[in-house]
Amino acid sequence: MRKFALTLVLLACSKSTRPAFDETHDQYGGPPAQTSSSPSADAGAPVSAGCGDGGTPRVVNVYVSGESIEERNHFVTQPLQCSGALVDRGAQNNDNDEYGWMVPLALRTSLRDPTIALSFVGGGPWTDAESSIYTGTYPSTTPGRTSAIAGTDIDSWLNTGSKERGFGPRRDELVLKQHCYDIAFASRGGNDLNQNVTDTEYKTRLRELILLLVDGSSCRTDPLVYVTAHMPDREDVSAQTQAYYQRSLDAVTALKADTSVAQNKRDLVRFVDVFGAFKANRGTTSMPNPSWYKNGAFDLTTIGREGDTLHPRRLASIYAGEVVADALNLTELQARAK
Repeated sequence: MRKFALTLVLLACSKSTRPAFDETHDQYGGPPAQTSSSPSADAGAPVSAGCGDGGTPRVVNVYVSGESIEERNHFVTQPLQCSGALVDRGAQNNDNDEYGWMVPLALRTSLRDPTIALSFVGGGPWTDAESSIYTGTYPSTTPGRTSAIAGTDIDSWLNTGSKERGFGPRRDELVLKQHCYDIAFASRGGNDLNQNVTDTEYKTRLRELILLLVDGSSCRTDPLVYVTAHMPDREDVSAQTQAYYQRSLDAVTALKADTSVAQNKRDLVRFVDVFGAFKANRGTTSMPNPSWYKNGAFDLTTIGREGDTLHPRRLASIYAGEVVADALNLTELQARAK
């Protein structure tokens, strides 16, 4: 596999062992999922943020089993300063055309520890809004990798994929260990709420996904698995609290107490409450005094993209990535860095 150098934050790579999987076109048969900008499976997305001591960081490979807000990543500027403070874009501070929490996640992690760089792996490239071809320029004009698929709940992500876009069942990637990852994110919830998946169905499916992720990748038998509580994206606070926070937490809690699962596997699972951070207006380095939630409601005008509140714009994306990055144990990441 070709290697691409990283100066600070991102590299994208993947490994496929399934003969039917066309790495050139990121698809299982059918027409190419992307056209001219479609990268090969190990295309890199290098970036130099000008932080740290200039040494070459060690890489932690990240696999993302997510939805549209994990697939769609578009930045044109570095979102965080080397101090961790927000890059002030003036009138474009909450730009509608910068979005996605993967870039802020990687940058914030690297700022916390410049010896670590996150490298995203997966079955397809990042995309722009509406799953159109990636046109971002930061950290690179080359998209990172992801196995997130817009519009999928857990069941369709695992078992159907997106045939119209050329993405097959992601279950195959996990069962056949097609990718090398050190940590993985089970970032689910939005589409399960859209499709009225019951609490029982959701928790059963999330448990299955977590067990597939924690079973190991092509290069590691002990990947960490982070289950994230989906960020707020609609008006019904009660429904979101149950669907995004409570049932995900319940699924993780039950799994970690389940003695039918090996202890060493249970110990690898983590819960990150992104939803709760928004609801509590928890301060971060870049946003010490956020006001996402007030008077019993979320400020969707600030959180969501214009005309598309189900997807975050710049500030909410940066905040979500920062919240997740700050929840990562750097000692654990260092132990898995290569």
